[in-house]
Amino acid sequence: MPDARVLILKGVDARGFAFAATASSRKGRQLAAHPEAALTFWWQPLLRSVRLNGRVVEASAEETAADLAARSADARVNVAKGEWRLWRLVPARIVFWQGSTDRRHQRVIREL
Repeated sequence: MPDARVLILKGVDARGFAFAATASSRKGRQLAAHPEAALTFWWQPLLRSVRLNGRVVEASAEETAADLAARSADARVNVAKGEWRLWRLVPARIVFWQGSTDRRHQRVIREL
């Protein structure tokens, strides 16, 4: 069964939406078995959201090492050598959602 979780978005560029965790975490194991995910961004004051679905690819060892090095010493202390991973979600589908108080919500779907 798919899981949902709150993550820190590490960055966005032409390669995708970056996030990180340890490879042995539940999230890491799930991504190793099924490298696909969805991200949702919610803006309550505007009643808007964006949802992205796509494949997940692992970043290079150099990028992963740089991401781990950027964390505080306290955050790095419990990460075993070679366990940190930086991944990118490469979107295949984006859904833009605009809420409406009259419940006539609008969606714009973009397949990439």
